[in-house]
Amino acid sequence: KKDRVGVLVQAIFRSGYSLIGIPLAGSLYGDEGIMAATILSAALIPCFNVLAVISLSALGNEGGEKISVKKIILDIIKNPLIIASALGALCAAFKITFPEYVDKPMKALGSAATPFAMVLVGASLTLKSMAKNKKLAVIGLILGTVSMSVLGSAFNAIYLLPKFSQLFGLPLDAIIGMGAKIHGSIHSVPSFVMLCVAPLN
Repeated sequence: KKDRVGVLVQAIFRSGYSLIGIPLAGSLYGDEGIMAATILSAALIPCFNVLAVISLSALGNEGGEKISVKKIILDIIKNPLIIASALGALCAAFKITFPEYVDKPMKALGSAATPFAMVLVGASLTLKSMAKNKKLAVIGLILGTVSMSVLGSAFNAIYLLPKFSQLFGLPLDAIIGMGAKIHGSIHSVPSFVMLCVAPLN
C-alpha cells in the first residue's frame, strides 16, 4: 500500500541509537561514553526527524494529493524534537544556564527519558499489530541492516577512521594494527572496515 511506503522508509533509516546506543555507550565507557554519544545524537536526531517528516509527507500520501513543499518545510520547523535540538544548540552556543531549581529537575527527567521510552515502546506493542505488520517489519529490518552496513562501512573508511586518527594523534597504521591483533586478516583500511566495522553495523 502506498500509505505504508513512508513507514517502510522510516524503518530502513531509523535506528535504535537513542534507546540502545547511548545506554550501551554509558555501560561500556561511563559518563564520557554518554557524553560522546549524546554529542553525536545532537546531529542525528534532527537529521532523523527531517527525513521522517519528508518520508511521511512525500511517500505516505494515501489520498494522492499533490506534495506541498511548503507544508513539508512547515512540518519540519514545527517538529518538537527539531525545536528542542535547536533550542539546546542555542543554549550551548550562547552558554545559557538555568537556575539550579530548574536545572536539577531537567537533568532528572533527562536521565529517566531513555528507560521510560523503552517502557512505552514495550507497552505499545501488541501481538495483533506485530502479526499485521510482520512482513513490512522484516523487509524494513533487512533493507535497513544492509544499507546501514554498506553506508556505515563506507563512511568509516572515507571519513571516520582518518578523523579519529587526526583527533587522537594516532597514526592510521596503529589503528589497523589494533585490529590486526584481534583478527589476523586485517592489514588495511578496507579489511579493517569489513571485519571490525561492518559486523557491528
